[in-house]
This record gives sequence, structure tokens and C-alpha cells, in this order.
Amino acid sequence: MLGSFTLVFRNAVRNRRRSALTIASIAVSICLLGVLLAIYRTLFAPTETTPAQALRLFVVHKVSMVQTVAGG
Repeated sequence: MLGSFTLVFRNAVRNRRRSALTIASIAVSICLLGVLLAIYRTLFAPTETTPAQALRLFVVHKVSMVQTVAGG
């Protein structure tokens, strides 16, 4: 086991650019997978709602979301 680890380490150090690009591509692919899974979960995954949440009404100001809605 130790012999194979030293062999892998020697080959990784031998060509540092290839090793850095491999690590970077794996990191980017994992980040991209995480972002895509988060988007999928937000848009398509069913959310469990309680009966109280089903009765809520979301109100937004006509001009801007920052403006408060005055109750009268």
C-alpha cells in the first residue's frame, strides 16, 4: 500500500500543471453539481406545506418589492 502511494505521489509531483488542472476541474465539477442540484431542488422539488402555510397570501407592492404595502 505504501509503495503505491509513493508512486502516485511521484507522478503527481512530476507534472504539477496537469495535477493542478485535474484538481481544479474536479473542484469546478463538484461546485457545478452542487449549484445545479440546489437550483433543481428550489424549482422542482415538492415542498411540504402545512395547512397554515397553504392559507398564506404573498403580497408585493405594485411599483417595487422594496416599497411597503400600506394597510388601510
